[in-house]
Amino acid sequence: AWISRYRLEQDQSVSLSTRRELNGLYVFVIEGAVTLNDRSLGKRDAAGISDKDPANLTSTGLSDVLVIDVPLA
Repeated sequence: AWISRYRLEQDQSVSLSTRRELNGLYVFVIEGAVTLNDRSLGKRDAAGISDKDPANLTSTGLSDVLVIDVPLA
């Protein structure tokens, strides 16, 4: 597994993708609020992504986000 932490300014965007084809992403919002592929997430919210396509993470304010790239199988 790979762990990344993003500290984002308002309206800052990041493209997220897995490091391996058979991995997925677990996204956890530590502080703030973000939009993840058109889904709104706030403080302590989390989402899992199993798509192979890159995910778009956009901050709607100052945000601190943890992203974990994990094997799906």
